[in-house]
Amino acid sequence: MDETFDDGSIAPTKESKSKKAKIESKSGIKPLNRRQFLQVAGLGAVGIAGSTAAARTVERGARALALATPEKFKDPLANIIREMQGEFPDTDWTADPEKWANAIRSGFSRANLSQTPENLGIALTLIRASSGFREVPPVYGQLPTPPETSFDTLKKQWTGGPMEVNFNYVMELEGISEKEALQKLNSLDEGLYYGASMLKDILQYYKDIPDEKLRLGCIFADWNAGVGRSVRAGLQAAVSKLTWIPMRQTGLLLLEDPKTKSVPVIDAIVKFDKVFNLPPDAVRSDLEKPTPEIRETVTWKQVEKVLGHAIEPTPADIDVPGLVGMAKEAMLKEGSSKKYADHRLSEYKVVGNIVSAAIKETPPPIAGS
Repeated sequence: MDETFDDGSIAPTKESKSKKAKIESKSGIKPLNRRQFLQVAGLGAVGIAGSTAAARTVERGARALALATPEKFKDPLANIIREMQGEFPDTDWTADPEKWANAIRSGFSRANLSQTPENLGIALTLIRASSGFREVPPVYGQLPTPPETSFDTLKKQWTGGPMEVNFNYVMELEGISEKEALQKLNSLDEGLYYGASMLKDILQYYKDIPDEKLRLGCIFADWNAGVGRSVRAGLQAAVSKLTWIPMRQTGLLLLEDPKTKSVPVIDAIVKFDKVFNLPPDAVRSDLEKPTPEIRETVTWKQVEKVLGHAIEPTPADIDVPGLVGMAKEAMLKEGSSKKYADHRLSEYKVVGNIVSAAIKETPPPIAGS
C-alpha cells in the first residue's frame, strides 16, 4: 500500500522523483500534489462557463476523488458531516466540516438546545435538505443544484439561511423587519442559531411521544408547515375519527373549505352537537387560541372526553402554496408538509446511523449537552 503525506499526496518513489525533476527542469512547472489538484479541479468545475455539463462532470470527478479517502478530524461532529458529504450526492463536498461543526455547536449552545444524538441528527438532516451544507449567501466555487436554480425564478423568499428558517419566526422572535430578519438568517452562524431556536420550539410539543416515527414525522412536518401545526392537526384527526367525516389534517383549524366556504372541523362538531354539546361560537373562539393554550380550551377537553384519551398529534399535511408548491411537487415530490416530512424521515435514518456510529467511537463530544 502506498504511503501518504499529511496533505493527502502519495509518497514519491525514486522513479517518480526522477520524473518529477525532469518535468520541473524542462517546463519550469511544479507538478500538483493530490490536494492541490482537488482545489484546482473544484475551481475548474465552476470556471467552465461554456458547458454546464462539462463543469458538472469535472465537479463529480473531483468530488469522487476527494471523498474516496475522506479526511479524518479530531472533532467527531466534523467527521459526521464528512460522512454525509460522501453519502448524499447533492451535498456540497467542498464545505469545511470543521467550520460547520463549530457553527452548529455554537447555534445549539446559544439556543440552549441539548446536543443529544437525536437533536443533532434532526438538525443535520434539515441542513442537508435545506442547503446541502452550502453557505448563504452562495460562496464562489460552488455549483448550484438544479432545484435551486429553478426555484429562484418562482418563489418569493419567505425562508432563509442554511436551515431555511421562516423569516416570520425571526421577525416575531426579535421584533424586527422582514429585511432585517433575512439579513440575520443569511449567514452561517446566525442562520444555524435561529434554526436551533426554532427546532427547540418545535421539540417541546413532541419530545415525549414514545413512537419514534410519529415523533420525528411531527417534527419534520412542523418544520415545513409551522411550529405546532401537528398538534392542531391532531384535533382534526380526532374529530374526523369520532364523526366519520373525512377531513385533511392541515393543522389550520379555521381554514375554510374552498368548495363549501365552511370550516370542516367546526361543521363536524356542530353536526354532532348531541355528542360534543359545544356551541359553534365557543368552538371558533377556542380554535383561535395559540397552540400553547389550545389544549386547555373547553373544545379540546370535550373532544378528548368523547375520544376517551388524550388527543395525539399527527404530522400536519398542508400544501405548499402557489408556483413553488407546484414546482416542488413536480421536481421533488414535496408539494406538501407531509411529503416533506416523509422524505426527511427517510433521510434521517441514514443520518442517524452515521451519528450512532460516531457516538460509539467518541461518545463525550457528541452526546454532551
